[in-house]
Order: sequence, then structure tokens, then C-alpha cells
Amino acid sequence: MWLKQVRLYHPNLRQYHLCCVHIQQNCVKEILPFIDSPASDEEVVSLEGHYLYPGFVDSHCHLLGFGTSLLESNLFDSANQSVWKSRMENDQRDVLIYRGWDEHKTGFYPSKQILDSFSIQKPILLIRKCGHAAVVNSITLQKFPLDAFHQVDGTDLSIGLLTEKALLSLNKQIQSDPSLLSIALTAANRYCQEYGISSVHSEDCSVINMKSMIPLLNNASVRVHEKILVTSPDEMDQVIETYPVLDSDVFSFGSFKIYMDGSLGAHNAFLSVPYSDEPSKRGYCFYTVDELIRCIQTAQHHSKQVAIHVIGDEALELCLQAFEYVSAHSGLTKTHRLVHVQMASNDQLRRIHSLPLVINFQPVFAEADKIMAEKRLGKIRLQRLGYPFRAIRTMRIPFSLSSDTPVETMNPFAILSHAEKFMTREEAFYAYTVAGGEQACFSMKTGILMPGSYADGFILPVDLFQIRAEELVSTKPLYVLSNGTILPISKESGSLSCNHLM
Repeated sequence: MWLKQVRLYHPNLRQYHLCCVHIQQNCVKEILPFIDSPASDEEVVSLEGHYLYPGFVDSHCHLLGFGTSLLESNLFDSANQSVWKSRMENDQRDVLIYRGWDEHKTGFYPSKQILDSFSIQKPILLIRKCGHAAVVNSITLQKFPLDAFHQVDGTDLSIGLLTEKALLSLNKQIQSDPSLLSIALTAANRYCQEYGISSVHSEDCSVINMKSMIPLLNNASVRVHEKILVTSPDEMDQVIETYPVLDSDVFSFGSFKIYMDGSLGAHNAFLSVPYSDEPSKRGYCFYTVDELIRCIQTAQHHSKQVAIHVIGDEALELCLQAFEYVSAHSGLTKTHRLVHVQMASNDQLRRIHSLPLVINFQPVFAEADKIMAEKRLGKIRLQRLGYPFRAIRTMRIPFSLSSDTPVETMNPFAILSHAEKFMTREEAFYAYTVAGGEQACFSMKTGILMPGSYADGFILPVDLFQIRAEELVSTKPLYVLSNGTILPISKESGSLSCNHLM
């Protein structure tokens, strides 16, 4: 297939080329200047007046979690507890799981006592929007053993509050319905396709569930680069022993995911100075420097990247000490990833810049967390250390952009609009395509359209970089180029002019 008379955007050059794009099977075969007419009996699609862009690469999200959120009614669009009870009573699932509560919006903090008052004879799990704290009812605690986690990392079973290790244990114990996961994946795929997202770096697999999750994700219509969650070097070894080779055209595994701390919203991100609104708390760190050093060394032994969730400034400090040690003693043979980095001093950013590290951050959080973050950190500390995205860009630290959905929106055009507070739209687009693609482990390039890359992209009738900021959020592709096939998306798409040249 040839795409004729198209304005192809090159994120590296930040300019358009009027050209003809030759696609064979699922990849770009060649790109010819517009003046060179293709001589072929293949299908020719005229894109005169249209703009072609490489597909977005969401380099940190939870694909199945997002798909599940699309299928569920939003329990937390109301702060009325009687509404919650009514919706739960009509929910036919055996275990009632809802994600998205935010005490700043509901006006109260859910508790075991509140859930028990509903008198619903099913386990109930309410997960905070950040995913790092949850509340359960008494039946949940009776059915799933969690006593060992009481008072660990902030978990308080007396009020049904679970954090980190307790929440991770509960998630492992709850058996997900494979048929529902398949439906959730289909819903997530459909959304990604509609918005021109051709590849995601997801976090759906762990040592516990990878045997069921990996075959499922291999059926995704978007390309999935999986960050497999581990808690120790032994689990890294176990993953490699179980799946020594995982990569295909639609699925790749190149990263081990590690949680260094929690979130600001749940008061368990690890800070150097106590929380302003909870002076008795500094949060929690899940690894010592020595433990993290062993994780980094083991990952490198397996030729894998570590992708470390790190939010608090003290958690970041311990990460940097570990990377600096490995760099000085055995060398960092991989480019590793720091995910979030919502707090950092200028000195810490300079140290990041001196190491083979890349940052993955979510620009939407700066706005979404604004009220909460000022309460947690105080105005002065927030200004000095919080959400250092502009400094990351100014100091030329390599970075990519992502959504962290379902925590916030997955709409890439909305995320571009948030990113414009810290960088140009062209810089943001590069970070949301090429930069994310470079961190994946597929056999061909993602996030760019060039000979030898996957033929994944989206088509707009107008120049993306001339769309007014207030209109960017409502932008959607007319067509997507998915695995070498053009698909209409918008109702205004109409039919493209197709013919065959002999």
C-alpha cells in the first residue's frame, strides 16, 4: 500500500515532508519524495491535504486496569454514601472492587466502619485514585488473611486501611476472572486506537500472574512493552527462568518494575522532611540502598532495565546512591528508568543527568495534584522541590511522557496540553512518541515513521502544532494507521480516495 501526497511529521527534525509512504505488511518499506510517483500495482491511498503522525507511545500506564475502569460505573462520582450502598447492592460481582476515591473530593476518608454499615455480605475493596492505599470491609479481612501486615507501611486493619504490601498481597489473593480481563483488554485497545496510541508500556504482570497475563497481552491490538513487577532479585531470576524469551511484534519485556515508595496522596511517598499536614509521618521506603544495588545488578545480569517508581525526595536520594554505587563499581550497562520523580532538588537532577538514567513523568499530575500536594508539602517546599518537570527539560535530562492511567486521563492530546506548561508542543510530542519508543524492546522502531519502523500512526486534517491550546483536548484522529492498515475513527472521516497504479 502507498500513502500518497501526505504531510509526514518527523519528531526528530520537527518538520513535515510532503511524500509518499510505502507500507508492506506491518512496516514502513520506504518513503519517497512527493515528486517521485510510485510505480506499482499496489493499492494507493490519496491523503492530499492530510497530516500523518507516528502513533503515541504511552510509556507508563496500567492497560488492564484502565480497561477495567472503562467497564465499571464510577462509584465515586457521588460523595453520598447511600448512593454507594445502592450501587454496591446492584453489583453482581463476587468481590466488589472500585478505584478512584479521593478524600479531597468526597470530603471524607472511607473506612471499614462505613463499609460495614452497608451490611453487604461480600468483600469490598475501595482503592484510592493513586493506587497506593485502599479501604476494605470486615468480610474482606475475614476471607483474605492480612493480619501479618497490620501496622506495616501504614496499614491499619482496625479501620480497614491497606497500603503497599498489604494491598499487593490482597491483589494477589483475589482471583481475576479471565473472561472479564479479556473484555477489559478489548475496551482499552479500542480507546487507544481511537486516540492514536499505538504502543503502551504497561504494568499488569508480576511473578504471581504472568503465566495467565502474558498470553492475554499477546492478543492486544496495541503493542505492549511490559514492566514485570518484582520485589527481589530472586523474583527476577524466577521470571527469566519461566519466560527466557518473551518478545514478539505485539509484546515485549525489557523492564523489571520496582516500587521504591508510595504516593503523596496516601502519605507514603518517602520524604526527607515530614509531611506538612501529618508531622508524624515521612512515608515509607521499601528497599535499602544495598537491596536496591542487588536488584540493579541482577537486572543487568539478565540484560534488563529496572523501572523504579519513585516519588518522594528521600526515596530518590536512596535510588541515586544505589545507581552511583553500581556505576562506580561495575558500571551501568543499561539505561535505567525513574518513573514519576514528583520531588527532586536541583542537585539530585544534576546527579541524574550524570548517570545513564531516563525519567518518565506525567505532566497531568502537576495540575491534578495541586491542592493535595500543597497540603502534603506546604507551599514553599512544593515550589522548591515539587513536580520539577520544567527543570528536567531545561537540564536536558532524557525523559518521556505518559498517563499513568487509570490514575488520570489516557487522552494523549489532553496530556500534550498539560505538557505545554513545561515545554513546547513539539518537545512534548517527541517525548510522547520517539522517547517512549526508544525504551521498548520490539524488533522494529515504534514512535516514529521511517523505513524499518512499524506502520503505526494517526492522521489529522489539520496541523497538530497549529491547533489552539483550548481545542487540543477535544482533538481526535480522523484515521489511524494500525499495523499497516488504515482505519476510520472520526464520524467525519468519510472514505479515502483509493486506486491502483499500474
